[in-house]
Amino acid sequence: LSSFRFFVRPDIAVSSPIRFRYTTEAGSAFAVDDFTATAGMVTLAPNSTGAEIVVPLVADRVAEANETFSLVLSEVTGADLLKANIQA
Repeated sequence: LSSFRFFVRPDIAVSSPIRFRYTTEAGSAFAVDDFTATAGMVTLAPNSTGAEIVVPLVADRVAEANETFSLVLSEVTGADLLKANIQA
């Protein structure tokens, strides 16, 4: 894999925009060594099906066990946040 894709979507159709910030957070995988730290802001238009957030992965030559990192959502407006931390 060269990247990991998170898909953030509303559970129901909404009639107004939804905005949120996101950032990656290290778990057993570390930014720089295993993935590229990623952050930004997303605005979903009314009736949007969601947004894809792509986190580039860093290829290493050492065989390792599975590792994890998270995408953390914050500063949500226009919707209630059901899950703020999504693990990959």
